[in-house]
Amino acid sequence: MEACGRIAAEHGESQLAMDRVAFSEAVKAEASAKAEFVVALARSKMLDDFGEPDAADAVIKPYFLAGLETSKVEENTT
Repeated sequence: MEACGRIAAEHGESQLAMDRVAFSEAVKAEASAKAEFVVALARSKMLDDFGEPDAADAVIKPYFLAGLETSKVEENTT
Protein backbone atom coordinates (compact mmCIF):
# COMPACT_ATOMS: atom_id res chain seq x y z
CA MET A 1 0.00 0.00 0.00
CA GLU A 2 2.81 2.37 0.85
CA ALA A 3 4.51 1.74 -2.50
CA CYS A 4 1.29 2.34 -4.41
CA GLY A 5 0.72 5.54 -2.44
CA ARG A 6 4.24 6.78 -3.22
CA ILE A 7 3.87 6.02 -6.93
CA ALA A 8 0.50 7.78 -7.08
CA ALA A 9 1.94 10.83 -5.29
CA GLU A 10 5.01 10.90 -7.56
CA HIS A 11 2.73 11.02 -10.60
CA GLY A 12 0.59 13.83 -9.25
CA GLU A 13 -2.30 11.56 -8.32
CA SER A 14 -2.08 11.81 -4.54
CA GLN A 15 -5.87 11.42 -4.26
CA LEU A 16 -5.35 7.81 -5.40
CA ALA A 17 -3.03 7.06 -2.47
CA MET A 18 -4.71 4.87 0.12
CA ASP A 19 -4.97 5.71 3.79
CA ARG A 20 -3.55 2.62 5.48
CA VAL A 21 -5.37 3.21 8.76
CA ALA A 22 -8.76 3.77 7.09
CA PHE A 23 -8.22 0.73 4.87
CA SER A 24 -7.29 -1.44 7.86
CA GLU A 25 -10.35 -0.29 9.81
CA ALA A 26 -12.64 -0.95 6.83
CA VAL A 27 -11.22 -4.45 6.39
CA LYS A 28 -11.62 -5.20 10.11
CA ALA A 29 -15.24 -4.00 10.07
CA GLU A 30 -16.09 -6.06 6.99
CA ALA A 31 -14.34 -9.17 8.37
CA SER A 32 -16.15 -8.79 11.68
CA ALA A 33 -19.52 -8.48 9.96
CA LYS A 34 -18.84 -11.59 7.85
CA ALA A 35 -17.72 -13.55 10.93
CA GLU A 36 -20.90 -12.56 12.79
CA PHE A 37 -22.97 -13.78 9.84
CA VAL A 38 -21.14 -17.13 9.70
CA VAL A 39 -21.65 -17.63 13.44
CA ALA A 40 -25.36 -16.77 13.11
CA LEU A 41 -25.71 -19.17 10.20
CA ALA A 42 -24.06 -21.98 12.20
CA ARG A 43 -26.18 -21.19 15.26
CA SER A 44 -29.33 -21.22 13.13
CA LYS A 45 -28.41 -24.58 11.60
CA MET A 46 -27.66 -26.06 15.02
CA LEU A 47 -30.98 -24.86 16.45
CA ASP A 48 -32.83 -26.25 13.45
CA ASP A 49 -31.00 -29.58 13.80
CA PHE A 50 -32.06 -29.72 17.46
CA GLY A 51 -35.72 -29.17 16.59
CA GLU A 52 -35.96 -25.43 17.31
CA PRO A 53 -36.99 -23.99 13.93
CA ASP A 54 -38.51 -20.81 15.41
CA ALA A 55 -35.32 -20.00 17.30
CA ALA A 56 -33.28 -20.82 14.19
CA ASP A 57 -35.38 -18.41 12.13
CA ALA A 58 -35.05 -15.69 14.78
CA VAL A 59 -31.24 -15.94 14.70
CA ILE A 60 -30.92 -15.63 10.92
CA LYS A 61 -33.85 -13.26 10.25
CA PRO A 62 -31.92 -9.97 10.80
CA TYR A 63 -29.29 -11.03 8.25
CA PHE A 64 -31.94 -12.10 5.76
CA LEU A 65 -33.80 -8.79 6.12
CA ALA A 66 -30.54 -6.83 5.78
CA GLY A 67 -29.86 -8.77 2.59
CA LEU A 68 -33.27 -7.81 1.24
CA GLU A 69 -32.56 -4.14 1.92
CA THR A 70 -29.13 -4.35 0.33
CA SER A 71 -30.42 -6.07 -2.79
CA LYS A 72 -33.42 -3.72 -3.01
CA VAL A 73 -35.82 -6.67 -3.22
CA GLU A 74 -39.33 -5.85 -2.04
CA GLU A 75 -40.72 -8.03 0.73
CA ASN A 76 -44.01 -8.65 -1.08
CA THR A 77 -42.49 -10.05 -4.29
CA THR A 78 -42.68 -13.72 -5.09
